[in-house]
Amino acid sequence: MQILLVAIAGALGALARWGISALMPRLLPPTFPFGTLTANLAGCFILGVLTELAEQTHLISGEMCTIIGVGFIGALTTFSTFEFETFRLARRGDMLMAGTNFMINIIFCFLISFAGMLLVDLLFNLQH
Repeated sequence: MQILLVAIAGALGALARWGISALMPRLLPPTFPFGTLTANLAGCFILGVLTELAEQTHLISGEMCTIIGVGFIGALTTFSTFEFETFRLARRGDMLMAGTNFMINIIFCFLISFAGMLLVDLLFNLQH
């Protein structure tokens, strides 16, 4: 049953990723890969919240954490596209934009994951 739920969550994550990629160029300049950045930031935040809920509060089971984390978030986020887009920016000679994309994804994805974990800690500790 878990494999089916991971597959369904993966399909939903892939659709979310596709939707974000289709929407972002309409909202922001297409000269920067905002779609990938948005998907990666959202996924990192959700994963931070999810893992903290599972580990600290036990409000989410380990199985559900796997289903959402591997299925939905795994399909939503994309390291390979991030790397490809960074390479493409560098290849066209826009080293500043390539470096910016690299740094924003690495630093901000780390920070937003941490923020998701802190949010759960804060909310959980306020209730106890």
